[in-house]
Amino acid sequence: MRTRTISILMAAATTAAHAALARSPGTPQTWGTTNTSYVTVPEWQFSPSSSTVVYSDFGNPSRRYALTPLSFFFASPSMPSGALLQNLEFDFCNSQPSGGSSILLLLYDLSSDNSNLTLLTQITGAAGQGCMQALADLSGLNYTVDNQQHRLLLETAFGPNGDDTTSFSGAVVGYRLQVSPPPVPPQFGDVPVTDYGFVYIEALAGAGITSGCGNGNFCPDALVTRRQMAVFLSKALGLWWP
Repeated sequence: MRTRTISILMAAATTAAHAALARSPGTPQTWGTTNTSYVTVPEWQFSPSSSTVVYSDFGNPSRRYALTPLSFFFASPSMPSGALLQNLEFDFCNSQPSGGSSILLLLYDLSSDNSNLTLLTQITGAAGQGCMQALADLSGLNYTVDNQQHRLLLETAFGPNGDDTTSFSGAVVGYRLQVSPPPVPPQFGDVPVTDYGFVYIEALAGAGITSGCGNGNFCPDALVTRRQMAVFLSKALGLWWP
């Protein structure tokens, strides 16, 4: 579909992703580890790989098509560190005749120093499929978001047609929150690794929600006052009221 070196791809991806992040509405607040949360990446968050790419947005909801053949666009979805990827949805239209051009959505892992780019999955919007939502299952990747050392990068790639017969309205990334892995050795002398609450207590301490009861202990069996509960919940939820 297109030929380009990995260095060119990374340079274009870095510039475009920074532009997309500047306009990002941010990560919605989500809680809990059992339900899947979603981040929507609309077409306007995808930045072209260079200023020479000509494209147009149209319709309601808005869709994007490329007038420049073999063009591509990038966006960086915003998710919390520790999130476990579940699925990827691509919302596109392809009215090309049979055997015509495809439109692609690719998801990459990009190292923070831009030295390594790894393809995680690809969704192909083939000719003649019309307007639809295609879904890729990411749960088998066991991929945990790490915003310190890596970032996720979405690429939408157009074929050589250069018209509105291929277009897209955006992507949706599904994820689940996780409890942080515990440190070694344990932080608290009275909560050994064999304690059923060990992982969760360490996560609370690591997040700054509690520092224990003093002297290197957590006092896991002590009663919790309403005052202490208020401190725990306010810190955990980041409550702020103007």
